[in-house]
Amino acid sequence: MQLENFVFVYREVEIEKKILGEFRITKTHQICVQDISSKILYPHPISNFINEKYRLNGKSQSSLSVPSGLICRFLNYLIKQLLVNHIDFMELKQKGLRGLTLSHSCMFLNYEMSKKLLDKKTFNQYKLYLAELYFYLKKMNLIDEAIEKYLDSSSINSKVSIFKHPSLSLENPNREMEHYKVVKHKTKDFGINRIKLAVLFIKTARDYEPDIAFGICLQIFGGLRRGEVVNLSRADIKSSERQSMSVEIHDRRNEFFQRLSSTRTENPKRLNYLSSKLCRQTVLDNDLLWDTYNNHLKYLNKRIKNNSCLNPSALFLDRDGNPMSGQIYERKFNKAIMKFLEILKENDFKELEDFEGTILGTHIGRGVYTNILIDLGFGDKPMQLAIARGDRNTDSAFSYIDSRQTELKLSEGINQLRNQKTDENDLGKISEFVIKKWKREMGKIG
Repeated sequence: MQLENFVFVYREVEIEKKILGEFRITKTHQICVQDISSKILYPHPISNFINEKYRLNGKSQSSLSVPSGLICRFLNYLIKQLLVNHIDFMELKQKGLRGLTLSHSCMFLNYEMSKKLLDKKTFNQYKLYLAELYFYLKKMNLIDEAIEKYLDSSSINSKVSIFKHPSLSLENPNREMEHYKVVKHKTKDFGINRIKLAVLFIKTARDYEPDIAFGICLQIFGGLRRGEVVNLSRADIKSSERQSMSVEIHDRRNEFFQRLSSTRTENPKRLNYLSSKLCRQTVLDNDLLWDTYNNHLKYLNKRIKNNSCLNPSALFLDRDGNPMSGQIYERKFNKAIMKFLEILKENDFKELEDFEGTILGTHIGRGVYTNILIDLGFGDKPMQLAIARGDRNTDSAFSYIDSRQTELKLSEGINQLRNQKTDENDLGKISEFVIKKWKREMGKIG
């Protein structure tokens, strides 16, 4: 086996398990050794650590990706050091994994910190993951390292104390390092001129990334998340032309994305807390939405006619004709955002200053939608705001609210009703009165 021909990777896989007497399909993360030339994957037993420590303890699939990715980087780091004949790693050539020591993980952590300028919180999380890995390997009698001798007696319950021993020479993040790390915050709203800017952004997307422009409409005017958008089929749009539109949200990952090794970015989050029969969302319709929707249908029909569509039911397609993945959608969204910012700069929009140095990701659509609802009269009705967003309680909306523009009474109202549950049968609905008010407001813009 030539080490340079292999790399550790992790994949999200489906497994069949017997639960309460029935066989059910469940998802998990699997760490594999991949042959670089053939792309063949060989499952590695260390996957058992991820499943035992995290999946079986109720961690979500998305949360499994961090420890899985860290362990793969660690193992690949070990291979890299063996390939350059690093003297401190030669014992691994003789003993394999059994020769693993804490010094190896400390050198890896120092390498990660120098490469990524890790902040203290991330660094401590990495230490915890690796400490748990070592304790697992020791419990399974897979390493010879006597890790108990490194435990700090003053903090015997803290596994990360094994890295505190002075002989290990583990560096720690300091203020000087954090000074050079630029932390960008996520912008979750366009601000007081949100409707005007939202219209400009959608029109920009129609010009430069037209195959996702309707998806952006659904995010801004319906509050859909990225994963909810890419799971949509054509049949999921329930509409009456120029009158009303709503969306049914389903988990179509098995239908649309079997080709992907992981479907973390395609997760329709609403289905984490609602059954599919309750997952629908009213969309604030307007002429821009309808024009974009009709253009999108023409585009899809043209691709079907040209035999460049591999799944005619999918609402969003990539260039190969497959249902569009969350990663591709986000990439296109980011391109549209960059063009949008260029237009703001060329036309001297004062809002540009608010966006510089921040992250404008797909989450901004749900934020704009939330604050539009507040503008339409949900400022003192946090429960109705939660219902309109499809949330089970009022807590979720709070992080999307533009505190600079929102009346204090909204914050007070949400705090009073925090964690009160809504009637799930009403989730995603918006009253006809609000819709009419919205159309009047859009009439002023257009």
